Amino acid sequence: MVMELGVPPLPTNRTTMDVEALRRYVRSLRRRASRAVEPAGAERPAIAAEAALRYRASATHLDRRLARSRAPLAAWGGLQDSAPRAALLSMHARVDALTSDAWEDPALAQIWFRGADYLIPRDDIPIFTLGCLPRDPTVVAALEQAADALLRSRAGQQDLLRVQGFSYRLSQVTGRFLIRWDASRTTVIPNHPPDMDSDARRELARRFLHWYAPAATVQFAKWSGTSLEDARETWSEMKDETFEVDFGGERRFVLAADMPALTDAEPVHGVRFLPPSDPYLYLDSRLIPGMDAVEDCVEALRGRHASRLLNSLSGRVTMAGNIVGAWGRVSNRLSIATLPGVTRPVLDEIEAEGQQMRGPIGRAMKLVWL
Repeated sequence: MVMELGVPPLPTNRTTMDVEALRRYVRSLRRRASRAVEPAGAERPAIAAEAALRYRASATHLDRRLARSRAPLAAWGGLQDSAPRAALLSMHARVDALTSDAWEDPALAQIWFRGADYLIPRDDIPIFTLGCLPRDPTVVAALEQAADALLRSRAGQQDLLRVQGFSYRLSQVTGRFLIRWDASRTTVIPNHPPDMDSDARRELARRFLHWYAPAATVQFAKWSGTSLEDARETWSEMKDETFEVDFGGERRFVLAADMPALTDAEPVHGVRFLPPSDPYLYLDSRLIPGMDAVEDCVEALRGRHASRLLNSLSGRVTMAGNIVGAWGRVSNRLSIATLPGVTRPVLDEIEAEGQQMRGPIGRAMKLVWL
């Protein structure tokens, strides 16, 4: 679950924290939510929803599974891990022969990204931290102070700090610590401060656009946890790399290098079980065929199954990129509800894919059809 933005709890010595700078920072993040997406300009190339969805599935590696040795590539744009092992299951949808300990691959790292637990490539820590660093030097100083207070409060431990709640998540953008979340507790791990790369902000925007194009500035601001003003400045710095398009009447952008792939993306194949935070479901999810229908399908089951069970069906089953069902998991018990009319061959593929969760879950799966 993404935290509700707020000023972190103050350290014992209140004079070391510029509270007003942090409050100003939080207010700047909140303002982005009220900004509407801009209408498309005249005579811009139109991108159809079907083409965008095919492109996103391919760009995020849902079109074919990667070899296990290339697992970090599945996290190239970041995988949210707020729900227990959600990032692992997003990786499983993209990587062959995944095991339950794959999230601890030394080539991967966990951080708080826009306040949520995320799994990213370890080599890209500067991109996902300093890439979100605000440009206001007084705010940066306040965030550094918050990181100082967090790292000083290790209570005598040499390397690790167990953290309760959402304290100090905003200071993750300093890059001075990592986290380890084992689905029950979060540990903060001091990290050598990365060097500020002047391209970190632009590289973060490139990753967002490569995975989510066509997309708008305000959507990048929300995804990255930056202010709209900062996002616009980054966008401006990248004007020679981006191409403006019309997406359903909205003004959106694509990396110029990705335009051929966006317009020529091939349909994807196969069944995938995607957690609700999966990149494929992040942007414009209502455009995915079957999304509204599967919600109606789950609602129609009320009265026949417990509300708690139905509320757990937050994952989505896709077939060739379309939504064909919903799923939820408790331990190794996998509950599945499919749309009416799903054919027997597709049901067989869904069952086979569900059983493949044995790899990341570490136990044989018990499938329950609703």
